Amino acid sequence: MTKITTQEKANAVVKNLPASGYKMGDKFTLTVGDIIAQHDTRDYYSGRGAKYNSSIRHGNINVAMTERELNKAYKPITARIRFKKKMDLENKKFAKKCKNFSFVCELAAEQIKVVGRTNKENGPKNYNWEGNENYADSTNLSHYSGCGVYRTGWKNGIMTCTLYGGFHNSCPYDCISQNVWIEAVTIEMKKHADFIIKMDGSGTEFFFRNMEDADQVTNATEIYYVPSSKGGLHLNIQPAFAEIVTQKQISNA
Repeated sequence: MTKITTQEKANAVVKNLPASGYKMGDKFTLTVGDIIAQHDTRDYYSGRGAKYNSSIRHGNINVAMTERELNKAYKPITARIRFKKKMDLENKKFAKKCKNFSFVCELAAEQIKVVGRTNKENGPKNYNWEGNENYADSTNLSHYSGCGVYRTGWKNGIMTCTLYGGFHNSCPYDCISQNVWIEAVTIEMKKHADFIIKMDGSGTEFFFRNMEDADQVTNATEIYYVPSSKGGLHLNIQPAFAEIVTQKQISNA
């Protein structure tokens, strides 16, 4: 490992010196014996334009350190450098694992919440769950993650699973391509559903976006109008099974 020189340490430490008061664009000068390091923070504001850069407050901060004090100040910087290297290595290893499609399917299954499971069962690392297929109890909201866009799975007129964020915003890692993620999610949702429908979550309820989707998966819906934020009325298409479903209906799903 290459030894870090005193000059390199000073160059790193001077960028982390605290300002003595509120002065945007300060110029820092650090001296350690005959070593001099400078950091002009005005460079960070130059992109805002010359007029803005000339109007901000400037100051000069001069700090002197012994080599022992410099080493102490550089210690947390070393820790951050080591942590970043460690994380970069872990990210490379993980990105390599993400090239394995079966692993991506496991990650997708973690994001899917099955109606009737407990919150614990719907949590991470429970994607191999093979409990009974009675997609149960529509009043259990462990499959609901708040307002937003969902992909929902349906079987025999009953919602069986949900994916918060839909296909595009549910992927937990940037190293997985969108097309691969959509394919994995579809495979995993199809284990619990015959149809996958895009819906909106609002309050603690789900709403279809159009009647064509509602007619495709269930014949039990509630249709009504509510005031729109833009004026006039807005059509709500809500699954009615949440109100009328019975345990017998669930068991037959």
